[in-house]
Amino acid sequence: MDFIPCKAVKIWEFKKCTEYVTVHHHGSHTCFPMKRPKLPKEKIKETFDIMPNLKPRELTNRLIMKTIETSTSREEVEDIAESLSDPRKTRNLKNQIFNKDPLSEKLSKLQEKCLHQYNDPFLLFEYQIKEEHGDKWFIYHSTVEGNTIVKKITETKTPEDFQTYIIKSSKKKLETLGNMTNKDHFLGEEWAFMDFKVNRVIINKGKNLKCFGLSVYHTLLKNVTWLVRMDCENENKKTVDLAMSVVDKMLQSFSENKIPEFRPYSGIMLDEGGGMHASLEKRYGKQYYDEKIVTCQFHLRTCGNRHAASAFIGERFKDTAVTAFKKHMNKLINAETPLMYNAAYSQMEKFIETSGKQQLKRWLIWWDNRRNHVMEAFRDTYAPSTNLAEASHASMSLTGGTGLNILQTAIFDISECFKFEKSVEGYCFGFTKSGGGPSKHSRQGKCREKEAKNAEQLMKELDQQYKGGTAPCQPSTSSFKSNERDAHRADKGPEDKTRPSGRRRTYHSANYAVSLQKANEPNVFKIIDVVNNILRVKHVLQSKLAIANFIALILTKQPIVHVHFPKYKLK
Repeated sequence: MDFIPCKAVKIWEFKKCTEYVTVHHHGSHTCFPMKRPKLPKEKIKETFDIMPNLKPRELTNRLIMKTIETSTSREEVEDIAESLSDPRKTRNLKNQIFNKDPLSEKLSKLQEKCLHQYNDPFLLFEYQIKEEHGDKWFIYHSTVEGNTIVKKITETKTPEDFQTYIIKSSKKKLETLGNMTNKDHFLGEEWAFMDFKVNRVIINKGKNLKCFGLSVYHTLLKNVTWLVRMDCENENKKTVDLAMSVVDKMLQSFSENKIPEFRPYSGIMLDEGGGMHASLEKRYGKQYYDEKIVTCQFHLRTCGNRHAASAFIGERFKDTAVTAFKKHMNKLINAETPLMYNAAYSQMEKFIETSGKQQLKRWLIWWDNRRNHVMEAFRDTYAPSTNLAEASHASMSLTGGTGLNILQTAIFDISECFKFEKSVEGYCFGFTKSGGGPSKHSRQGKCREKEAKNAEQLMKELDQQYKGGTAPCQPSTSSFKSNERDAHRADKGPEDKTRPSGRRRTYHSANYAVSLQKANEPNVFKIIDVVNNILRVKHVLQSKLAIANFIALILTKQPIVHVHFPKYKLK
């Protein structure tokens, strides 16, 4: 296309106190009228509704690709490509879609929709968010009481005193929670799984929300299902207290005060986070905490493997030592009786003393203090070995439930509530198959085998004590007390001395181990290696004489006048 100059000028006149503008044309236009392609707003809005995290350029490519698949002529593809040629327009439209209303209004509309249109107030039962308007902060709190929504707005200058949280569940999930408290129901035999998922909700750069979750292994569906989720800022005792109090409030509302609190009949599985332990011990009392609260053995093994790999780094027989440590650790975990546990503990102590790795002693004491909740010899035979809440969080990540904003996360969880309800209904009517997890019969069979094995071992110990003329003694349990400041693993702590010394090195390479071994060997120094390395530094040492003087200074601390190297050349 040839360029045609145009000497005409347009002048815009903006008058004060008016909403109109006057355009003056000076001269005669010789240019062609500009074609303004129409942006396909409806297609863009539909795509953003389905995939809100798409970037504008990625969205334009997807729309063009879809048009190529369905088009019947070249003109259709050219038209859509022309309309999407400017990514700024797509980005501006996206900002208009997501920034049209403030978050408080969007959540309020969604909560009203759940209550009146979906007839399920527990889909978005309660939330509290913070919004900044100028130099002021407003705290929006909203909860459902009966068939009404109670809202409260607080103006504050210290928003850090208020925590952002959003709690979601459903009628069907609360029915499952209630059944878990009934010992006569088949779900009463299932354990509740509690855990936090970090960095689930994106607020802004450098700040994300965590997700507190209550999950269960559903006997009918044969998979792990979450029952309550709360997106929150902190992982501590106060957050767990808040979440469990709202769970009780929902159960009381759902059951018409027939279920006063959520107290699962079998028990609760969690990790070693001090906030959860301190909250549940205060909530349920010491007896329930000691008998019904268990922790994850997978975390124990992971922590032990990390400590062993760190302690034996650089050792010549590292693999053999780590393998031996893992065997002793498995004996500790799988010991069937307290006597077997004490024997395994003594063997582990002896192994640590022999290896000279005293930092492993701290790891052993840390987990021994928690033996009532994690070791097989001291906890319920039917208790699970792994915190299956991790499986629920993994499913959340794989299905697109992370990296969203607050509103998108709430919509995602509400959609999963509908899916759960229809999955249970479909299984009961026969048009939905269950998952690939173990059945109730197979799990009960493994637990009975474990019980029989434990009973057999106890009988052997009693026989030995009877023949030896010693009276059986009561097994000693740990006097561990929960502390909300406790970390999840033994290698985390506020003091530097609590960390194993081997973890100070970032990269555990084989070259470093070889270099360390050479450095520890006395009277071993290879002059050829030094010469070869120095000869490669062409830009630092320019002459053979400088090289010779440099080497002589290192070895004898005396420079030399002249030396000749017939075998080496500067590269």
